[in-house]
Amino acid sequence: MLCHSIAGGTGSGMGSYLLEQLNDHFPKKLIQTYSVFPNQSQSHTSDVVVQPYNSILTLKRLTTNADAVVVLDNTALNAIAVDRLRIASPTVGQLNSLVSTVRRCCRCCCFCCCCCCCCCCCCCCCCESCAKAAPAGR
Repeated sequence: MLCHSIAGGTGSGMGSYLLEQLNDHFPKKLIQTYSVFPNQSQSHTSDVVVQPYNSILTLKRLTTNADAVVVLDNTALNAIAVDRLRIASPTVGQLNSLVSTVRRCCRCCCFCCCCCCCCCCCCCCCCESCAKAAPAGR
């Protein structure tokens, strides 16, 4: 299981390189990634000029080396934190807690499908253990 960003240099470059190495060294193991896609709001300007380029290169490695990719949209994570969890200005730690909740829910739901992740992300948890694992501030 690998959790990484696909927009920046370290998350996309080192993360996808690590994914490729894991796939080469352990070809019979299933590899699942939780990939955080960049913020796409019009008011947000990226600090990384080559963000689209990094994303495209990482997507190529994801399709080649991962067995399952759970897509986490950074814009949606921010919206969920603000609208659903009522956190006025979410910190990186609070967003990471939200990602952790999605990961926990996906694991206990036996990797049903990406819809399961969307439901958990929207705080419509499908099992009791997921509801208890919701991030602070809910």
